[in-house]
Amino acid sequence: MAPSTLAKCVAASGHLSSRRLAEDVASRYAMPSLDTRHNENIIRGMRAAERHFTAKIRRMLPLNRTATDISDFLKKLEDECRRTEDHDSDEFV
Repeated sequence: MAPSTLAKCVAASGHLSSRRLAEDVASRYAMPSLDTRHNENIIRGMRAAERHFTAKIRRMLPLNRTATDISDFLKKLEDECRRTEDHDSDEFV
């Protein structure tokens, strides 16, 4: 399974536990149990990265915000999202 396919499954299944999602993916793609455990660990890593990214975004917006703060936040958010989207990963090549 391509990492991008697994990432799409993770993004669309936030309500499932990592174990349940790995089991669902394994049954859908007829994977052996060793691959299921491996995917479960990858899913946990993806979710940890997602939590880190979300926390980073939340820290960028001050609590006592002005219109300028909001404008600055939106610029930072756009820059951060663009940087993340544009990052070439050898996993997806």
